Amino acid sequence: MQGATKPSRFKLSWSDDIADEAPKETIIKGIFGVNEFTTVIGQPGAGKSVIITNMAAHVAAGMEWHGRRVKQGLVVYVAAERREVTERRLLAFRKRHVVTDVPLLVLGGHINLVRDMADARDIATAIRAAEIESGHKLCMGDYRHPHPHVWRGRPEHGQGHGQVCLVMR
Repeated sequence: MQGATKPSRFKLSWSDDIADEAPKETIIKGIFGVNEFTTVIGQPGAGKSVIITNMAAHVAAGMEWHGRRVKQGLVVYVAAERREVTERRLLAFRKRHVVTDVPLLVLGGHINLVRDMADARDIATAIRAAEIESGHKLCMGDYRHPHPHVWRGRPEHGQGHGQVCLVMR
């Protein structure tokens, strides 16, 4: 379509103007794409953090994950809860695969991303410092947090949890 379009803070694309681009770039082939945001939600104890932590460790180490190619880079795991459990899993990964100098940072502590932007800014500052120290750019960030859920409409199931993965380049 032609004609004057009022300037906007949004990026607007007419269908005919969308160019054929290069294939999708991925961090874990077929799973996480560059510049994508993924949320993994499931019942408590379903294995979300086990799987995401394992993926994160493979990406940071540059090792295939279940036969899928990975693009190595810095991974920041924001452990808003159960930091020690995450650290034990990563130690087990490191021992099992005999790897060192893996650019994976666990960032723990009391984090509130709802109240205001202060914690988000502090996390971004920590990530920038980690990029400088590790010599890698962030390629995968994982934020494990409690997420209120009612499973199958039955409140007796209590709370669920979410894993939020931001995959960047």
